[in-house]
Amino acid sequence: MNNYTLEVARTVGAKELKNQKAAKAKRIVIGTDVHKNSYQAARKIDNGPIGAVAKFRSQEELLLYVEKQKEQAEEVVVVYEAGPLGYVLYRALKARGLRCYVCAPDSREQKGSGARITPSIPGL
Repeated sequence: MNNYTLEVARTVGAKELKNQKAAKAKRIVIGTDVHKNSYQAARKIDNGPIGAVAKFRSQEELLLYVEKQKEQAEEVVVVYEAGPLGYVLYRALKARGLRCYVCAPDSREQKGSGARITPSIPGL
C-alpha cells in the first residue's frame, strides 16, 4: 500500500488580501445602454481604454454592478441616453449617491425636429 502525503499551498488570508488592495481609481465612468428588458454597460477607469460591454437582465443587476464599482474608485459617474423609459434609473442612481447624467439623443438622429443641445459633461 502506498502512503501519499498531500501538501497544501499557502493561501492568502482575508486580512492579508485587504492589505494588498490596489489603490482606488480616481473616477470610473459607466456608459449604459438602457432598454425595456435589458441593460448594457461599458466602463472607463480614469484615462484608460473603454472596457468590454457587460450585459444585465434587470435594473437591479445593473445597480449591483454600479455599487461594486464604488468600492474601486473615489467617484463613479453613470451616463445614459434619454429615452421613452423615463428617469427611473436616474432616480435610483441618485438615491445611491452617484452622479448621473442623462443625455439628449444626437440631433442628427432626430427627424423633423429642431436642434437639440447635449449638455457638456465636465471632466469626461
